[in-house]
Amino acid sequence: MIRALLSALLGYAAMLTVILGGIAATWFGLGNRFAFVGDANQASLGWSLLQLASGLAAACVGGWLTARVAGDRASLAIKILTAAILVLGLVSLAMHLAITPRPLADGKTIDSLTFTEAAEFARYPVWYDAVIIVIGVLGIRVGAAVALQAGGRASNQSPTP
Repeated sequence: MIRALLSALLGYAAMLTVILGGIAATWFGLGNRFAFVGDANQASLGWSLLQLASGLAAACVGGWLTARVAGDRASLAIKILTAAILVLGLVSLAMHLAITPRPLADGKTIDSLTFTEAAEFARYPVWYDAVIIVIGVLGIRVGAAVALQAGGRASNQSPTP
């Protein structure tokens, strides 16, 4: 049980690393204007789609790492990671619906936002918060399946519930 839990935590940490790397690469590579729709706090479609791709890559990495480290406890570890992503995703969706992002400070514009200020100001479309949950679960399953196949496990052993 401990090995499964620690494997899931390691997989989650890897997911966060890939996601934050994707966000930073998009922000610094494509800039402030790409991130937002006009001068609103709404994330642009392009930004949202790139972050979904980053989320899929992150989930695949997390699922793969979790399954590889968990060894014979891979099935349980993947269930733990999947449950965590489902719960955190639903909490994020609920928060999105309940909390209004803070407005830009006086004198600030989209063009003058720093990376951290944008995180406080930005708001993804509601559809994104729902889709990212599905992307996360699917990516974990794909990553775990690849890890289990590469590990020489029988293909009838499903890595997920």
